[in-house]
Amino acid sequence: MTLFLGLLFGSIGTVYLIYGKRIHDALFLVVGFALIIYPYLFSNIVLILIVGIVLAAIPVAGPPAASLSRIRSLVIGTRTAIPCTSIV
Repeated sequence: MTLFLGLLFGSIGTVYLIYGKRIHDALFLVVGFALIIYPYLFSNIVLILIVGIVLAAIPVAGPPAASLSRIRSLVIGTRTAIPCTSIV
C-alpha cells in the first residue's frame, strides 16, 4: 500500500514540478519536489496519506487571488501574448 501511495503522490509531484517549471512558479517546484521525496521518509500508511494530501493541496489553497487567476486562465485558456519576431 505504501508503494502505491508513493507512486500516486510521486506522480502528482512530477506534474507539479513540470507545471512549476513551465510557469516559473517556485511554489509548484518546491511542493512537487517534496511530493516526490517524502514517501521515502515515512513508512506509516496514514502518515503518507495525510502528508501527501496536505502537500498536494498547498498550491491550490495558496493565496486566493493567485489561485483564482490561475484556475481562471486554465479554464478559459487565456494566455499572455508572446511577441513573435521573424527574420524576413
